[in-house]
Amino acid sequence: MKRRTLLALAGVVGTSGCLGYDVVEEDRRTERKVRIAELEATLERRDEQIRRFEEALTDREETIGDLQSRLSTLRERLDGLRLNQASLVADWAEVGDVARRATDSVTGDTATVAVNCTAPRSMMHSTRRLAVSVEMRNLNDEIALADTVESTVEIDPDQRLVETTVDVDVTYLPSSWYVGFVGVRDVETGATTRRESVEFGVEAESA
Repeated sequence: MKRRTLLALAGVVGTSGCLGYDVVEEDRRTERKVRIAELEATLERRDEQIRRFEEALTDREETIGDLQSRLSTLRERLDGLRLNQASLVADWAEVGDVARRATDSVTGDTATVAVNCTAPRSMMHSTRRLAVSVEMRNLNDEIALADTVESTVEIDPDQRLVETTVDVDVTYLPSSWYVGFVGVRDVETGATTRRESVEFGVEAESA
């Protein structure tokens, strides 16, 4: 009896040991799974942070590109060919007449348009050809005339202001008020100014 009892007890103890090992191993597997899940969650958060950082970096690069483009445009305006004033003039003799001899109407078949520009440093002390474009619109905002006339100018090395005139044929324009949009282009470099608007009336010459 005693022997049988001892064998039975040994069997119970052995079974308990196996069960205890299985429980410990299961706990380890569960803990390992939890750690793996936590690691995967950490990696996902890191990937999301990297994605957001890349998006922010792209936006910043686009902003920098836009700022560089604006800076380039500003430099061109500051040091490029710049149109200061355009006007219809009764006659013209020297720099400043674009303002002194400005008029608001023309009678006859020719309109004299004067332009005053600031030349860039690269154009100083040179002879240049400037193309002056004139687009005239009537009161209905319809294009009544579009013409481009070239003019040769001498640019003084000590004076960046350039002033010249072009004659525009208005023979076939009916008597009315018009808005002229005037721009200037350097024929050699292709540099173009922004356009200035000029309002004036055209009267047909009486017979």
